[in-house]
Amino acid sequence: MHSHARGCQGVSALKEGLLPLTQEAMMFYEDVAYHDYEGIAEDMSESDRMAKSLGPMSQMILRNHGAVTVGKTVGETFWRMYHLEMACGAQMDILATTREVVLPSPETCRKVRQQYEKDFYPGYYEWPALSAIHEPLSASVVGAARGTARDINTPQREARQKNLLA
Repeated sequence: MHSHARGCQGVSALKEGLLPLTQEAMMFYEDVAYHDYEGIAEDMSESDRMAKSLGPMSQMILRNHGAVTVGKTVGETFWRMYHLEMACGAQMDILATTREVVLPSPETCRKVRQQYEKDFYPGYYEWPALSAIHEPLSASVVGAARGTARDINTPQREARQKNLLA
């Protein structure tokens, strides 16, 4: 999954990259790759270089550009991007205060990452719930676009039709 979210773009421009300033950021401790900006991606050979930069990681900050996440499932990939965007946005907000920051110890950061990997595997719990919400909504939106979603706002639609016929 690829993102140009404001926070991801901000962190991508920082020399230090993603810092473990929040719980969300600690989820990615020692699991973020970086790829230097090469311009607008129109050279297919860059994909090989990006894959090499990503290596065994699941998240990658594209310098001066944004972010990419990968996973074993769509749910895992989405979860990683959602939390990476949260971590990057929080970092940019925190750094904007210009106040001194508190960095947790490497041991604490590793513990948090391990806790997420063991007890809250990315997307395992959230994705089924999001899919259950998204699929009917998506079908309704598609149906509405085609003019066939009779289950959306039925009372309002019926009232409008009655007024048109009156």
